[in-house]
Amino acid sequence: MTVKDIDVNETIASARSMLKKSESIAPEFKAMVELLILVITLMAGKLQTNSGNSSIPSSKNPLDAKKKNKSKAKGVKSRSSGAQVGHKGANLKPVHSPDKIEEILIDRRTLPTGNYRSDGFETRQVFNVKISTEVTEYRAEVLV
Repeated sequence: MTVKDIDVNETIASARSMLKKSESIAPEFKAMVELLILVITLMAGKLQTNSGNSSIPSSKNPLDAKKKNKSKAKGVKSRSSGAQVGHKGANLKPVHSPDKIEEILIDRRTLPTGNYRSDGFETRQVFNVKISTEVTEYRAEVLV
């Protein structure tokens, strides 16, 4: 296993061989270093485990695998946006006689000084659907 161009397995093997060769280290210190090497070996093994090669769920993937998944989801899409090629779209067509026309005029006082002339209007239509309820109560006269 390599982490940032460091072969972890090779480094652990080298540390173990140097520890065995050394005779000037106290036995207590030697045992402590061997324990640390064991912990590092176990942690390195955990880094290689993910939902693809073990029985753990994908929500428990290591952090680096989660980052890859998120960057893939937020990154450049492999598919183009929009509908399929050849799909005929449908939208509301502008009407010739709208119910209400609101003109939005430019406040010429806010423009920099210059010679401006009107070039017409740009139009957009908004369709508001109004759903209303009308309640009718019928009262019949009652004679006694």
